[in-house]
Amino acid sequence: MTDFPKILITNNQIKNRYYIFKFLSSGEFYTPIWYFYLVEQCGIAKELSFSIWSLIFIAMLLFELPSGAWADRFSRKNVIAISIVLKSLAFILLLLKPGIVVIAIAIFLIGISSAFLSGTIEALVYDNLSLNGESETSGLFENGNMVFFIGRSLSVLIGAWFYHYSIYAPFWISLFFCVLFLVVLLATPELAYKKSESKDNLQQIKQALSLIYKNRQLRFWIFTIFVLFLLNEWVWFDYQPYADLMSWSKNDVGTMFFVNGLVSGIGAYLFKYIKNDKLILNYYLPTAFFISSVSMFLLTFMNLWITYISIALISLVWGSSYPAFIRLVNPILSSEYRATCLSFIGWLEILVCVVSLIPLGYLNASFGILILFKVFSLLSAICFVASFLYTLKLRFSQ
Repeated sequence: MTDFPKILITNNQIKNRYYIFKFLSSGEFYTPIWYFYLVEQCGIAKELSFSIWSLIFIAMLLFELPSGAWADRFSRKNVIAISIVLKSLAFILLLLKPGIVVIAIAIFLIGISSAFLSGTIEALVYDNLSLNGESETSGLFENGNMVFFIGRSLSVLIGAWFYHYSIYAPFWISLFFCVLFLVVLLATPELAYKKSESKDNLQQIKQALSLIYKNRQLRFWIFTIFVLFLLNEWVWFDYQPYADLMSWSKNDVGTMFFVNGLVSGIGAYLFKYIKNDKLILNYYLPTAFFISSVSMFLLTFMNLWITYISIALISLVWGSSYPAFIRLVNPILSSEYRATCLSFIGWLEILVCVVSLIPLGYLNASFGILILFKVFSLLSAICFVASFLYTLKLRFSQ
C-alpha cells in the first residue's frame, strides 16, 4: 500500500468544510417558484410544465451512475467543480429571459449538476479524513444532512420572498451561492487516493439484481418503500399547483417548502437515535403509510394551517424513509454487493420520479388535484394494511 503524505488541513477543518459544502449545495431558491415561473412568466401550459421539469430527473437518470464512476476514476473535487459550473451556466441561461428550448436545456443542466454532486461531497470528505489519519465519521454525515435540510428550508423561503420583488431574484441568488461554493471548493485540497482495480460493473450489477430477485423480504421492502416514496413525491410536486388552486400567496408556498425541508431534516436526523432494528422492522412501514394516508386526506380540507400540519406529517415520513430503508435492507444485503445494490436502488428512485412526474400535470388537469389526493390517501391506506399484515407475519415467523 502506498503511503500518502498528510494534507495541510486539520480534520476539524475538513469537517467544517463539509458542513459549509452541504449548506452551499442546499441553495434551492428556485424550487418554490419553478411552476409559477414556467406557467406565469414563460406562458407554458400547466400540464406541460411538469414534463419540462422532469428533465432534471431524466438527466439524473442518465448521469447518476457514470458520474460516480468518473469521480472514483479521476477526481471527486473536479467532478464537484464541474457540477457547480454546470449549475451556474443553467442559471445564467435562465437569466437571459430564454425561450422554451433554452429553458429545457437549463433545467437539464441542473439535473446533470445534481447527478454529479450526488454522493461526491461525502466521498471527498471521507477520503480526506481517512487519508489524514481519521476513520471515525460517526454522526458526521447525519449532521451534514441536517445542515443541508436546514439550508434548503431557508433557501426556499427566501426564494419565495424575493420572487415578489423580481422573478429573476431566485436565479441571481442561486448563481451567487454557486460562485461562493466554487471558491470554497477550490480552497480545499484533495489528497490523491489509491484507485481500486477496475471491475466488471455490468456483472456486479447483474449479481446484485439476482440477490434482490431471490430474496422475497428484500423485494417487499424495496417495493413498499418505492410506493411510499412515489406517493409522497407526487404530493410534493403538487404543492405549487395546489396553492395556485387555493389562490394562496407565493409566501405561503415558500412556507410550505420551508416546513417540508425542516421537518424532513429533523426526521432524518432523529432517526439515528432509534437503535432497535426490530422496532423498525415491525412498526416503521405500517406507521409511515398510516401517517401518509391521514396527512394526504387532510389536504382535501383546503385549509392553509391544516395543510401546514399535513405537510409536516408527510415530511416526517419522507425524511425518515431512506434511513429506515437502509436499516431494513442492510442486514439482508451481502457486503460484497451492498454498494452496488444501494446505487442501483438510488437510480431506480430517480426512475420513479421520471415516470411519475411526466403524467402528473395531465392527471391534475383531467381529474383535479383534490381527487388525486383522495386517491393517494386510499393507496396509502391499502399499503398500510398490506405492510401491517406482512410485518405481523414476519413477527410470528421469528
